[in-house]
Amino acid sequence: MYENRKVLYLTVIDAINNHIKNNKLKPGDQIPSEPELTKMLNVSRATVRMAIQELVNAGVLEKAQGKGTFVKPPATQIDINQFLSFSTTVKKMGLSSRSQILRFEVVSAEEEDVLRNLNLNKGDQVYEIFRLRFLEEDPVMYERTYIPLSAFPNFQVNRLKKESFYDICESYGFHYMNGKERIVPTILTLEESQYLQTTSGEPAILLIKTMTSYNRHIEYTKGILKKGKFELVASIVKINL
Repeated sequence: MYENRKVLYLTVIDAINNHIKNNKLKPGDQIPSEPELTKMLNVSRATVRMAIQELVNAGVLEKAQGKGTFVKPPATQIDINQFLSFSTTVKKMGLSSRSQILRFEVVSAEEEDVLRNLNLNKGDQVYEIFRLRFLEEDPVMYERTYIPLSAFPNFQVNRLKKESFYDICESYGFHYMNGKERIVPTILTLEESQYLQTTSGEPAILLIKTMTSYNRHIEYTKGILKKGKFELVASIVKINL
């Protein structure tokens, strides 16, 4: 019986995939409900459920709690060789984005990673900025940024609603900037999953970025990317030595 169900659930997968390939179902479209698919394909609801879950696991479909199952739009590509802000990257692709500021405070630097990445002494003051980044109104990145108060006196957080952080850096005289970005697999905490409207314990991508300007450390950011929303792309060149 298991073998029969397996064959039937592959039939359901093929039917949905064919609808997508033939543009009968497009990215963002809701697929028929489980009862509708059961009737259309003459299979059991358990078989339909198994097929849908397989397509969700494969990144073809995505579920929205309380709404249904949808054809998953293609992931947004981020070129990690280019130095671009999140908003600029998204704008270049013709997509809309916005940021919600969750926290903005002046705090004393105490955490070891903040001290190390900003080259600070314990107790030095930093701006602590937590932001939620949206892509087409979908929360896709939970971001924690630390910048030294000494480098940005009288920093106005409202500027981040209209300008990219790097445009603001230039207004402070930091015209030349360079940095390093590390990509680390991680698991969402409960707090992160709530902000990103997904499930605690899901895999995600952690981007750790440090920026300097004229040998001065000006930014330390940890950004959590929701899975399935981005592809990180790098250009590579073979060099013969």
